[in-house]
Amino acid sequence: MSEFAGKRVLVIGLARAGTGMARALSAMGANVTAVDQKSADSPSLFDPIDELSGLGVEIVTSWPGTIEDLDVDIVAPSPGVPAKHPALVSALQKGLPILSEIEIAYRLTAAPIVAITGTNGKSTVTALTHHLLVSAGKSSVLCGNIAGSGFEEKTITSAAAESSEEDILVAEVSSFQLEWVDRFRPRAATITNITPDHLDRYASFEEYSATKKRIFANMNGSDRIVVNRARPETFPPGECAAEIATIGEDAIVEGSSVRFGDISVDMESLWVPAEHSLFNLAHAVLLACKFGLAPAVVLPFVGSFKGLENRLEFVGEKDGVRVVNNSMCTNPSAMLSSLDGVSGRVLLIAGGVSKVDDLGPLVEVGSKVGQAILFGRDARKLEAALATGGASTSVFGSLDDAFAEAVKAARSGDTILLSPGCASFDQFEDFIDRGNHFRRLAREWIGA
Repeated sequence: MSEFAGKRVLVIGLARAGTGMARALSAMGANVTAVDQKSADSPSLFDPIDELSGLGVEIVTSWPGTIEDLDVDIVAPSPGVPAKHPALVSALQKGLPILSEIEIAYRLTAAPIVAITGTNGKSTVTALTHHLLVSAGKSSVLCGNIAGSGFEEKTITSAAAESSEEDILVAEVSSFQLEWVDRFRPRAATITNITPDHLDRYASFEEYSATKKRIFANMNGSDRIVVNRARPETFPPGECAAEIATIGEDAIVEGSSVRFGDISVDMESLWVPAEHSLFNLAHAVLLACKFGLAPAVVLPFVGSFKGLENRLEFVGEKDGVRVVNNSMCTNPSAMLSSLDGVSGRVLLIAGGVSKVDDLGPLVEVGSKVGQAILFGRDARKLEAALATGGASTSVFGSLDDAFAEAVKAARSGDTILLSPGCASFDQFEDFIDRGNHFRRLAREWIGA
């Protein structure tokens, strides 16, 4: 019997993660109340309300953001709910357990979890690890914070509730999900990198970094941690009993290739021929090999991995002009890294809501692009840094207008690259919505 059976659980938020938690907890016998501050006539709530009401979940919309009038045993916030939310502050004062999405998932399943976090690259490493496991005959489920990948994917709580011991849950994990973990213990885990991000949520970079490292807190000698010797900021804090596999020894990136023992993979053969792809491959192979596999077994399947939607996704080409969608890029470091994966003169489309104060990496971006075409709330902030790097800049009110300008300025051999370096919430529902909109604009222009 599940430890949640008969428990009164409050799920906060009715987006993808909250709906998945409510569904899974209800299936395990919990008495679930799901709340959302949006009104019942919000289109985004129609499907969750229909589904969860049919499962017997109590739904509260236009929720005032407090828990004083609710009788609950456990609070389960969606990842987007910040720790300083009044309901969570009140729950702590009352001594109520607050459990994150991944903590609940861990308690629901006997299946091993592979957990991947990091500022950049985690979606690709997650999807590639899953691809290698499935291709090698393992029962792998792609889940967690990953969304808009183009692969079949589930919320981690839905995957956990439906899993068996033979499954392997391969999960992208965000810092938000790690804020309320207690017993969560992945069997294999890695942090790809840590650079400034989400500083609109965390008091400092140090707090953000420490939250990421909570992924390792309960791992022991039968578990595997993959670390990159070149990224010491991603190492587990203090002593760690887990097995350590390293990029630098077990996988060696040299120039334009990565080597696993006597097997070498060249960068030009990868889904995006760039240095960061070599490191992403190294992370994925070393994680997959935790489960009774060897590099020689999984490496033949790398060629069939085509990358992810919204992550340096090639949309199409017209008159020698390539169009690439990197809508998932929401910070300056990711924007800089994305330039390694494109060729020719770059017409960069960027903008939205900046999540960091330090825009220093954009100076280097500015030195590498032919033109920066900016839009959205913080376009002017980006413009100053990019212009300092030498980029020609222009500012527009919308993505539509920015794309029209890029098309007008492009010539054969150029790449139009959407790599916003910002969150999307000023003009779009999320990065997926932004990427879908850009893809439509591009395909209309291409005629696809």
